[in-house]
Amino acid sequence: MRKNIVIVNFLSVTTFISCILIGNKLGVSSRDIIADYPPINIKGQISGLTSNIGIILWISTSIICLFSLYIKNKTSIRELLIAGAFGSGVFAILDKLDLHQYLQNYSYSFIFISTFYFIFLLRKQITKIDKKFLIISLIFLSSSVLIDILETGFITTTTNLKVIEELLKFIGITNWMFFWLKVSKQNLLNN
Repeated sequence: MRKNIVIVNFLSVTTFISCILIGNKLGVSSRDIIADYPPINIKGQISGLTSNIGIILWISTSIICLFSLYIKNKTSIRELLIAGAFGSGVFAILDKLDLHQYLQNYSYSFIFISTFYFIFLLRKQITKIDKKFLIISLIFLSSSVLIDILETGFITTTTNLKVIEELLKFIGITNWMFFWLKVSKQNLLNN
């Protein structure tokens, strides 16, 4: 299990850093590569790359949970998979539309309340699953949100801080996806 955690996080960090290095080699700044909205210009082909990969991971996670439910609907972790599909889909929409920048108080309140609600209501189903990746993902995603909140009024945003924030989010998303892959696998393998 520990080996899987190291592999998932190594691949996450390697992919993120590779995107930045390739973009820098092509003359695109790190800030543009991690940006949420790619501007329409020559740099537009690689700008927002890591953000778009993260959105693809959110969407893929939602689809994986839905597929697992479609194949095997009568299961003891059905509600957990529904929550995973719904939550991942909502996170994809929030991330793609960048709503947390425009409606920060509302979107972060929604994320925190729904996450605690999800954990509290589904705690019995969550305990049936190896939850290491869920815990790791929540730690990294929460750290990213914390930096984002601090940037809005308490500390000055720098390129390095923005890269760290986006890296934390990216690692959180990959761990989130791996957790839901494990849940879906358990759903499909259990009779």
